[in-house]
Amino acid sequence: MSNDFKEINKYILGKCYNYPVLRDQIIKNGMLILKKPKLDLFTFLFKIIISQQISDKIADDIWSKICSKIGLANPQIQIFSNKDYLDKILNEISISNQKKKYICGIYKVIKENQLNITSLKKMNYEQFCHSLSRLYGVGPWTCDMTQIFFFNKKNIFPKNDLVINKVTKKLDEMEKKKINIKKRFSPFLSIFTLHLWKMSKRIL
Repeated sequence: MSNDFKEINKYILGKCYNYPVLRDQIIKNGMLILKKPKLDLFTFLFKIIISQQISDKIADDIWSKICSKIGLANPQIQIFSNKDYLDKILNEISISNQKKKYICGIYKVIKENQLNITSLKKMNYEQFCHSLSRLYGVGPWTCDMTQIFFFNKKNIFPKNDLVINKVTKKLDEMEKKKINIKKRFSPFLSIFTLHLWKMSKRIL
């Protein structure tokens, strides 16, 4: 699969040939890329759990407070030397007790090396979701976000994402016909998804 994002974006634009509204939105977006993560798996999932069912702005504010308390922009699991320190940080921020339990559970599993990152990277989609969703608090949406933004998988379509569902429905209305996204934009569904998120700020 190509790692040339310029070519990938050119491919996606070419697939919009009979969808003028979508093509115009892709052009407005410009070239989009998947960036390599600066967080490790634990802190990535930590951040994702915080963002569940709240706005991006609130999630970003909470994560900024955590980073400020720790004194690092991109903390890693080793910063949380023990569960007591993790508990202290969690108790100083505004998140639900349920999310705190999720984060502590994930910390324990990863700290005890019960999750093999190398193996996860090699798994197919179904195997990956089955393995990661065994973590308390991790569901299909979190699995998809991890595939896209942590492992940089290029062909993931997060069908459980609320914004993505709203944008695809709106595009169907604007084009006056249904777009078969999975068929048309595979094998670069993750990159296409980035386009949908970006255009959502304009068309919703």
